[in-house]
Formats: sequence, C-alpha cells, structure tokens
Amino acid sequence: MSEEHGEGTQESPASVGPGATGGLLDGLERGEARLVVVEGGPGSGRSTALEGLVAAARRRETLDAVLVRCGREEAAYDWFLVRQLLDVLPAPAGEPRERHRLVPRDERWFAAVREGAPGETLQRLYWLVAERAAERPLVLAVDDAHWCDAQSLRLLGQLVRRLHHLPLLLAVSVDPAECSDDDQLLGDVVTAARRLRWSPAPMGRAEVAALAGQWVDGDVEAAVDACLAVTDGTPGLVVETLRTAARAPAGLPPAQAIRRCAPPAVAAAVLSRAARHGTAAVRAVRALSVLRTPVPARQAARLLDLGAAEAADTLALLERLGYLSAGPDGVLIGPEVLRRAVRARLSPSERHRAESLAAGVLIARPEALNEAAGHLLAVLPEGDARHAEILRASGRRMLAAGRYPRAARLLRRALEEPPADDDRAEILADLGLAELYRDPRSAVEHLRPAVAGAGSPQERLLWTLRLTHALAITGQAAEGHRVLWAELERTPLRSGHELVRRAAAELFFLVLSDDDIALARRRPSDGGGGEGDGEG
Repeated sequence: MSEEHGEGTQESPASVGPGATGGLLDGLERGEARLVVVEGGPGSGRSTALEGLVAAARRRETLDAVLVRCGREEAAYDWFLVRQLLDVLPAPAGEPRERHRLVPRDERWFAAVREGAPGETLQRLYWLVAERAAERPLVLAVDDAHWCDAQSLRLLGQLVRRLHHLPLLLAVSVDPAECSDDDQLLGDVVTAARRLRWSPAPMGRAEVAALAGQWVDGDVEAAVDACLAVTDGTPGLVVETLRTAARAPAGLPPAQAIRRCAPPAVAAAVLSRAARHGTAAVRAVRALSVLRTPVPARQAARLLDLGAAEAADTLALLERLGYLSAGPDGVLIGPEVLRRAVRARLSPSERHRAESLAAGVLIARPEALNEAAGHLLAVLPEGDARHAEILRASGRRMLAAGRYPRAARLLRRALEEPPADDDRAEILADLGLAELYRDPRSAVEHLRPAVAGAGSPQERLLWTLRLTHALAITGQAAEGHRVLWAELERTPLRSGHELVRRAAAELFFLVLSDDDIALARRRPSDGGGGEGDGEG
C-alpha cells in the first residue's frame, strides 16, 4: 500500500495491512484522521480487509466502528447508504448503550432532515457523524463504494474534504474495473489527496489459519495446507472455500472437506461475479478454463472467438478481477481450483468445443504438441485425421520418454478418431509396444493386425518380434515361436539382416525357455534375396 499526497505535502510513504492496522488505530485514538481506499477486483480480499479493520477497532474500548455495504441494486435509490449508516451509528452519549450495540435512528428525524434544502441536509448529516466521532473516535467502513448512491456519495465527499477536523478513519473499498472516469462524486472520495491506497496481497499462512480457526473444527493445520494448495491464498477464494467446507457433512476431515467442497462453491462465486461484467467475461472464463498451461495472449484471444481489440479488453478485465494471471510464459486462468471448478461446470458440447479449439491453437507451437494432445483426450472423436496425427506424434514422443501408460492412452485415442488408413498399422504397432509389459494381452490384440497391415518387410518382421514377445509374456511361447518361424520363412530379407539375426536369436531362446517347443527342423532360408541389408 502506498500513500498519495496532495500538492506541497512531503510525508514519507506509509503502508496499511494486517500488520499495520494497529498503527492506524493508534493514530485514531490520538485524534489523527485517515482516508483508506482498498482497491481490488471480486475475490481480491477488499471486503475481508475492511472487516478485519472494523473488528480490530471494536476490540478497543476507546473506539467505535461501523461497516456499511453498497450494492448494485440500491445504487439508484437516494440516501440508501445513509439509511444504513443511521441504523448502525452508535447511540448518542448519555443514552443507555451496550458495547457496540447498534441503535436505529428515528425515521421521523430522517424525514425531517430531508425536508430541507440538499445542502442543509448534507450539513445536518455531516454534523451527526461529526458529533459521534467527537464523542468517541470512529472507524467508518464503506464496502463496494463504486455502487454507492449519488446523495450518499456527496456525504462521503463532504467527510473527506473535512477529514482533518474529525477523529475519523474513513475506509472505502472499490473495484477499479467498476469505476468510471466520468463519476466525479466517486472520484472526489477515492482519488482524494493524502489517501492511503491498499491493494490486498495473497493471504499468508498465518492469515489463512486465523480464518480457518473460525470455521474449521479439527485439524486446522491440515485444513490450512489444503486451503492454500487449492486457492494460492487468493483472499476471496480462501473465504469461500472455508465457508463452504464448514457446511460439509459431519465426520469429514477438514482437509478432505476443502478438497471436495471447494470447487463447486468457487465456480459459482467466480461465474456470478464475472456475470456482473457482461456475458463476454463469463464466456471467456469458461473458454479459458480448459487450458492447463499458460499460452501467449494472442493465442488466448483466438480461443475467445473475439476481435483483437475486444479480446484484449476481456483479458485485461479478467486480470483485474484476479481470475487471470499474466506472466512471461503467457496467460492462464488461476488458481488451479478455479480452472478445475469452472471446467467441471461446462456442458459436454461446450467442453468439446473449447478443448478442440485449444488443441488447434496450441499445435501452432511445436513445443506445445503434448499440451495440444492432452486437450484432444477430452474431445469426442470427430473423424479428423489431423487430430489423429497430433495424438500419434505425442504418443510416440511419450514412448521415447518411457512414459508407456500415457503413450498407450494417446495412441488408443488416435485409433478412435480414426486415423488415415495408411497410418493405422503403425499406430497399432506403437500401441502394442506401449502395452507390451503392462498389458501384454492387449498388446497381442493390437500387434496381430499391425503385422497384417505392415507396409514393408522390415516393419512386418520388427512387429512380429514384438508380437512374439507379447505371446511369450502371456504364456503362449509356442504360439510365438510358430508365428516368428513362419515370418522368417516368408521374409525376403537376407540372413545377414539385423532383424533376421535378432529373430533367429529369439527363436533359439524360445526353444531354451520352453521344452514343449519342437526344435526347428531346418535353419531359416536366405529368402529370395529380393532386398538388400538396409533397414529401409
């Protein structure tokens, strides 16, 4: 947080936050007035910041504190915020009062005040607040001031202009994305000189633990770990997650409750807040939720199916709202719990379209091949040979890296697309290799048609070797010996070819490993000599 000064002021910058709230309240007790402007988008923690400030003030016997909230629906009603304020202002001195008891104002008093000229009304309301602050220093917190009605904003502006005369700490929260440059009344409050600006940062472990203690019964430390893991400390998500977990079924451990209950609640809150900014913001959150890794902004814009300028505005809005992180690697909806939660709410057709479009965008970057293929795993087969090729290429890359289960999944999906006829046998052969030691029976099922569809003698003999291995692993060594012997009999490759030598050695070891295999009655022939020794 930084402090902004008017002309001619030369004060050193100050900061306000959970660790500095005490200093602000100490100053208020000495009669020092302050204006604090808390800025941030939905979920940024600005409301939590005001609540913390008010709670800290109420713990002091020497201070009074009130918190009022504005809403979009009430912005058109004059004096709506003032009515709230009159309901919660502390009772005048001398009246019976309990500590922090909220005493309603007399409605007839307010009606009489409104009968005067607008300027006189503001003066009488101002003096009411000033009198209460003079009796006991006052913290007045206004949440979502960007939705405050015009008449109440005039009162706030008058308080700001005369703040130096009052023992008053005026704290207002605003969403910069909701503020208009043409709103002079709001500008008089949130851009005043000598204000303290605060943009809440992600919550740390101690702050999350303090909130968890209010809602969680049981292992608070485990709950804090789970909460930080799924929210990255984003204040609004932390609060929503803990509040939802507190309503979990009895007996469910807190950490498990957080992991299970957080996503639906987070998705509902995020989409509801995005809807306040129009359908484009909601569509963007939903479309970008399928991304698992950052992408350049220009590629993210293609996913939104918007013009360049409109897409840039939408991405900037999501970043201001705290739903989009932007870094050197690109942009990404975050944190992860937000992505997973919104993605889970997509309809099958919407998910299909978004994942397919993401794959098409990512494949333009060769280094993003595996990410593109990952999106296609969530897409229904479309008969698109290009999709099959992406899945096949990524599967082969996984094979080379030794990631056999992932390779098998990608190659199976490539077969479902389906691929071009010329590629089918090669995909079956790669799939058989990926399954060889983890699911050898499936490997046999895929390698038999691969051998039958081989396009060259080299491919046929190599894939027959794989089939022989799979048969031996499944206890069918004799069948493997028969299949390999038959292939050596028919291959046109010469006896000196590396694959022929490997096949002959395989036959020898099969005989040694299985007594039921009859010895070969003769050596494999040299074949017809129709091909050279190269692998081709």
